[in-house]
Amino acid sequence: MTDETGVPAEQPATRDGLSFRKRRPVRGTSFRMPDRMVLLEYVFIIFSVAVFLGISTLGRTAAAETVGASEHNPLNTVLYLAVLGISGALLLFHRREVIPVLACSKLLWIFMIWAVASVLWSVDPDLAVRRLVQFFAPLLLALYAASRFDPATTIKLAGWAYFWTIVVSAIVAVVLPRVGVMHDSAAALKWADLAEGARLEGDWSGILGHKNVLGFATIANAQIFAWRWYVEKDKRWLHGAIILFGIFITYKTHSATSALLVCLTLATYLIIHVTRRAARLRALIFFSVIVVGAVVTAAAVSLPEQFTALVGKDATLTGRVPIWIVLLNHSIPSSPIFGYGFNTYFIVNNPDYLRLVDIVGWPAPHAHNGYLNLAVELGIPGAVLGTLILLRLIAGSLQRVNDAGAPWVLHVLVFGVTFAVLNIVESSLLRISDNWAFALTFCCFALWKYQAETRPKVQPAARRWGEGTAGKQTELK
Repeated sequence: MTDETGVPAEQPATRDGLSFRKRRPVRGTSFRMPDRMVLLEYVFIIFSVAVFLGISTLGRTAAAETVGASEHNPLNTVLYLAVLGISGALLLFHRREVIPVLACSKLLWIFMIWAVASVLWSVDPDLAVRRLVQFFAPLLLALYAASRFDPATTIKLAGWAYFWTIVVSAIVAVVLPRVGVMHDSAAALKWADLAEGARLEGDWSGILGHKNVLGFATIANAQIFAWRWYVEKDKRWLHGAIILFGIFITYKTHSATSALLVCLTLATYLIIHVTRRAARLRALIFFSVIVVGAVVTAAAVSLPEQFTALVGKDATLTGRVPIWIVLLNHSIPSSPIFGYGFNTYFIVNNPDYLRLVDIVGWPAPHAHNGYLNLAVELGIPGAVLGTLILLRLIAGSLQRVNDAGAPWVLHVLVFGVTFAVLNIVESSLLRISDNWAFALTFCCFALWKYQAETRPKVQPAARRWGEGTAGKQTELK
């Protein structure tokens, strides 16, 4: 017996007098990507993180000669739109894997809805829309990476993006010092937005355009490779060498903030290691950390000039304190609920910003405090949402940090702690489409997804035979 194609049909299988037709294997609707495609995805993530870090910064031009004028970078715009388009296409292709991540990240999407709504009352709606579109590039890439790959894989890919950016920056600083080293020229001082008396001469910036941006790259490099040194014991020689190289580049940037946060990263891993080794002394260790933190805070408040001199700053933290005073006393109270719109307070179109420049004496590009920056641009609701996102990340990673099945949570914890400290003196909390936006949103997506997957499922209570029937008979009566 043959079918219509002439191929002998498969005969029914018999068992205990019953006839069963043998089923042909059914192919699944999804297919497995070849290794070459996965490699391309890895390269795309590394390249995208480098774009967020600012590898196209040197291509920018000023829109005007006035202080605080917006900057245009056609190359950067093209790269961001390319990352945004490719990430959107990949999310659509892997939409089944994305939906569970969307379901467990409602807090972050509430923040994004509020940020998008701020366009309605923004000082410059067109600029707010453009900056929001760019902000979605790291957000969508983080969503795709958390949905598609194991978190440890994405963290390692991001680490290589930071490392090779630092390497290229070091080469440019040595070979082309006119490009990779900052100078005290009028143009450099304008782009740097420096406070009065600050200097740039000799600070390494590499291909990232500013010493602080290169310093931020070294912070991220230390966070990731210190974690890899801690969990990958067979490659400690390699990761240790990368950490030392990053520390050297941090020194060449002369960025006090970056140096302090690199030290904080390494100190955090040391504290975690000691607490794991000496479980009985864990409470004493945490108590000691709290006491030291309280002493440092008291010294900073009571002796600000002496304390800030220890870290190479003046009593105003290089012009930061006057900005905070103006924002707290004038700008935030003038619009406490709605703010001035997403990333549109520190622009020349805003008269209140020009008044701030006149008061503090320098064109501050942002609030130099992530929490105040959210409050002035998205109002108190935006600041509360952004702070809750960061606190939820830190609290969730604390609960899972000893989970043997997820060693990457340790990196998330250290990142969350250092990022919270960074935003005391810099505005990196959900403000612009940079590497910090990608790192924060990715850690949130990955951790919240893991929490949802490992949350104990509530099993329905077992019913004894006859209970359902008895209930139905009672209803009929």
